[in-house]
Amino acid sequence: MDKILDFSLLWQSLLEVGSLQANQSISGFSFPNHTFNNQNLDRLCLAYITLALKNLDITEKEIQNLSIEELIHEFHILPRYQQFLSRCLQTLVKFDKLQKNKGNLTSYLTFSKDSLKDLIEKAKVSCEEDFQLVELVQHCGENLSLVMTGKKQPLNLLFPNGSFHMLENLYHNSLFARYYNMIIREILQKLVNSLPPATHLRILEIGGGTGGTTGWLLPVLPPEQTTYVFTDVSHAFLQKAKQKFSSYSFIQYKLLNIQDNPKEQGYEKHSFDIVIAGNVLHATRNLEESLQNIYSLLSSNALLLIWEMTQPELWFNITFGLILQQSQDELRQQQPFLSTDQWQKFLYSQNFLKVASFPEAQETGQSIIMAQAPAAPDLHPLHGFSTKAK
Repeated sequence: MDKILDFSLLWQSLLEVGSLQANQSISGFSFPNHTFNNQNLDRLCLAYITLALKNLDITEKEIQNLSIEELIHEFHILPRYQQFLSRCLQTLVKFDKLQKNKGNLTSYLTFSKDSLKDLIEKAKVSCEEDFQLVELVQHCGENLSLVMTGKKQPLNLLFPNGSFHMLENLYHNSLFARYYNMIIREILQKLVNSLPPATHLRILEIGGGTGGTTGWLLPVLPPEQTTYVFTDVSHAFLQKAKQKFSSYSFIQYKLLNIQDNPKEQGYEKHSFDIVIAGNVLHATRNLEESLQNIYSLLSSNALLLIWEMTQPELWFNITFGLILQQSQDELRQQQPFLSTDQWQKFLYSQNFLKVASFPEAQETGQSIIMAQAPAAPDLHPLHGFSTKAK
């Protein structure tokens, strides 16, 4: 008789292995050092924000007397950066770099070029293992005012001269990338080891980008039992991934914008057993609509693995925050990220049966969130961890 998956036991085993991996790696991640490193990065980011305001000639008087909308208009800032500018000013208030008096924003503290140079060196020393992060912050921070006014394109900063190298290093080799990718990998490895021999695993990766997470996962997947669909909104990312992962025969490369109806993009409903979304859902314009689109792709008892920031990070705001769409959902009017608790409540509200997050500690500011879709008795057996390739 063929082995039958017990999804309740499977969930428990995935929960255990995820927690074990998160806790085992936590000493290497070193929360005290991580916090210290972030403090140095925060100081550097604050300096770049205040220098951007100075370069834009935004003085204390304008900050005090003009609304965000008026600042956007008066200083020729692109309208798409309205939420970005608002987050920057709120950040300066939070860190006491911008004073607030009777509800009005008043004076802000500037940094000299000499002090900025000192902050860069301190960040490089304390973030030695995550040098890619400092490099990215420096590259974007120096050009903030030019990006905000449309004189430079943010994608040219993230991909200088069209190179993927800086972001590939960040999402594959950096300390935090190794930590979180290993959690996803161990969960996936446990699931693979639990599968009946005849099971064919159908995996969808949304927003695969530079393939930073993909590269960690492919080695643990059995080629004869796996179809892995690597997707992105960009042809350039797909072509790069084809070259990078050419030795894996079980990968398909397809366009997918998860903000839009997947069926209209050629994807069959309930056709994936695992959906992976690493650092992508915060970038969608409407989180609820995006989750509904994902849900439509999940098979019976399917798993959703999300890697997301769960706390605002200054370094993110002045780098990837430059290419974010304006949020259109009620959950994210102030900043683009949900906390771990918000993610859990949100996923339950979207009809997921079970939700868990790793690690349990919140000091890292990021989480791997695992959710299980409910069983769907009305679906054909091929729509739930199928017994043959499609």
